[in-house]
Amino acid sequence: MTLEAFNGLEVDEAVARLRTCCESERWARAVADARPYGSPDALLADARVRWREADEAELLAAFAAHPRIGDVARLRARFSRGGDDPANREQGQVLTADDAVLQRLKTLNDVYFERFGFIFIVRAAGRSAAEMLALLEAGLVEDRASEIARAAREQEEIMVLRLTRLLQESGS
Repeated sequence: MTLEAFNGLEVDEAVARLRTCCESERWARAVADARPYGSPDALLADARVRWREADEAELLAAFAAHPRIGDVARLRARFSRGGDDPANREQGQVLTADDAVLQRLKTLNDVYFERFGFIFIVRAAGRSAAEMLALLEAGLVEDRASEIARAAREQEEIMVLRLTRLLQESGS
């Protein structure tokens, strides 16, 4: 979709498209309401600023929309439907990971959730399962506030990747 096409969407359609990039209703409405954007960079900059305004409840809601890293059964189910879910593209490399790494990801994700009350969020694109496992292990020794802040930064990276992809889609 071109930036011009995005700028021209009805508000509800723009919000729906934005929510595929980040599952925060407030964020999506704020970004949609700020249109028109003069350039993709202006859209990305505004999206970042508005994401950084999110309170903890919004952060946690956005985090909850993600599949757990290493949730192979959920990812396989998504792939088998042939869907174009962003998580499929972002976490697809997990499906090829060593079984021991996958099991450790699953186990530590459960520990992480029990400890912090939200799933481990990481920009999976461009990272191996082993890299994500190392980040997960490092996060387990942090305090909750530090992990929420880290996860919010990762969510921001995910959002930017998805927004960029949205603007590059053809035929939308």
